[in-house]
Amino acid sequence: MAGSGDPVTAAEPKRVLFVFGSLERAGGQLRTLELCDELRRRYAIEFDFCVLAMGPIELEEEVARLGGSLHVTPLRSPRFFSQFSSLLRSGRYHVVNCRPQLWTGLVLWLAARQRVPMRVATVGNALGDAKRAPSRSRLARGIQSSTAFTWVMRSLIRRYATHVIGVSRDALDSVFPPSWQSGRDCRVINYGYPLSRFQEAADGDGVRAEFGWPADSRIIVNVARLSPQKNHRVVLEAARLVYEQDQRVRLLLVGGGRLGDVVDRLIDETGVRQICAATGGRTDIPRLLLASDVFFLPSLWEG
Repeated sequence: MAGSGDPVTAAEPKRVLFVFGSLERAGGQLRTLELCDELRRRYAIEFDFCVLAMGPIELEEEVARLGGSLHVTPLRSPRFFSQFSSLLRSGRYHVVNCRPQLWTGLVLWLAARQRVPMRVATVGNALGDAKRAPSRSRLARGIQSSTAFTWVMRSLIRRYATHVIGVSRDALDSVFPPSWQSGRDCRVINYGYPLSRFQEAADGDGVRAEFGWPADSRIIVNVARLSPQKNHRVVLEAARLVYEQDQRVRLLLVGGGRLGDVVDRLIDETGVRQICAATGGRTDIPRLLLASDVFFLPSLWEG
C-alpha cells in the first residue's frame, strides 16, 4: 500500500470503511458482512470496520475472514476526533459508510475533512424513541433526544453526505423529512436475502424432535437479537395467551444479545418455560423458519 500522501492509482482496490455503533450479531451488521463477502468475490474491494463502542463487539472473526481490520474508536472518548481522523488518513478510504443514526453527521463531517470522496449515510432503522436509545448513559440519551442535537446532526448529514440510503421508505422518512430528500442522491434499497436457502424441503419433524416437542406442535418463531427494541416481553405474553387457547403451541426464540438474562427471567415470569426454547444465535435460520407456522416480530421500532 502506498504512503498516505501518495495518489491512489486505478490499479489499487477500492477501500471501504463501515462505521457501526456496535458490531453485535444483529441484522444490519450480518447483512453488511454478507454483502461484503459477495462484493469481494466480484470486485477489487477491501473492507474495514470501525466501531464507536456503543454496544458489544461479537463479529471479529467474520471481519477477519473478509481480510479486513476492526478498529474501535469510542465516541465518548475525548480522543475520538483525533483517533478517527488518524484512522481515515492511514486507511486512505475511498468510501465511508456510516449507520449509527444521527451520529452519522459527525462521522461524515470528519470524513469530509479528510477528503474521503464518497460518504454514505445508511438508515437501517426508524428513528425510534430517543429515550429507548441503546446508550446506557442518561446524559447521552438526553443529548440524543434533544431537538438541537437532531437539528445539528441532520444539518451535517445534509451537507456532507454524498449518498443517503434507507432500508425502507418509513425508515428514511423518520430520519429525514421527505422535503429534505428531493433533489439529492437519496434512495431506498431494501434488504435482500438469498432465496436459494429457502428452496430446501421443510424439516418440521427434525426441528420438533430437536426441541423435544410433539410432532403436531404449532411453532411460533421470533428471530431477533435480545435487545429492548425487539420487545420480547410482548412475544412471551402473546405466546402464553395463545397457548391457553391451543396447547399445541410452542415458542422458538432465536437470537442472542445483552438482554439474555432478562429474557430468561421473563420466560419464567410469564409462565411459558415448558413451551419455550431460546436457542441463542443460529446459522440455520431458514431451516427453523421453514419448520415454523407463525413468525412474530412486535418490535417497538424497526426499519
